[in-house]
Amino acid sequence: MKMEERWISILSEVDTVNDSGNPLHLVGVKALQHVETREIVFRPHDIAQAEIEALAKRHGLKEARDVSTFLILFANPSEGMIKGGDILYKYHLQKTLFYLWKGLDDDGLPDVMPRDEFIPAANGPMPVHLDEDLDRFIDQGLIDIRLKDWNPEYERLMKHILLLDDGLSLAKDIWIETPTDYSSMALWAKKLIYPMSPHQVRELVHSKYPEFIDDAVNDIE
Repeated sequence: MKMEERWISILSEVDTVNDSGNPLHLVGVKALQHVETREIVFRPHDIAQAEIEALAKRHGLKEARDVSTFLILFANPSEGMIKGGDILYKYHLQKTLFYLWKGLDDDGLPDVMPRDEFIPAANGPMPVHLDEDLDRFIDQGLIDIRLKDWNPEYERLMKHILLLDDGLSLAKDIWIETPTDYSSMALWAKKLIYPMSPHQVRELVHSKYPEFIDDAVNDIE
């Protein structure tokens, strides 16, 4: 009998601890169960994803991927430059979300954070559902998007994204409750992307991830 015939995929419950060592009971965690012994085993990344899913649900977020967005918006990459709670443009947010994912992957933590699907675009990887996520946050009174001039060469205004009071409070709680490996990587990704112009970000992304280039989709805004 092959291995896949001895084990089946199930959803189960697990008792673990969070990043602070406090007890954590998770339900609906992906697991494998042996068909004969009924033994249940969990893969670490499935437990990690379930923890973020539980955190999102606890704070009333519709999607577990929302946690990444609020981590990035809350991160303060340079004391004195901003207080934390905004990002220059939607374009920067797209690429910071991508680098959060890739940074965790490079650190040996693949698939630990629920994330959006990224597709190729003219200026690098673009998260598929970001527009609908941002619209949802606006409807919930969590963020505001203000149009802002960046460079005369662009015909459109750029989207400056800010956390409102309720969003800032929510993001702070998420930051505190999220494992430090994830929040630290969000800060690293924002530090990397934050000071760059869209042109500089595009050159950075194109040089390392050419597979995410597709001139048919414009993602500068």
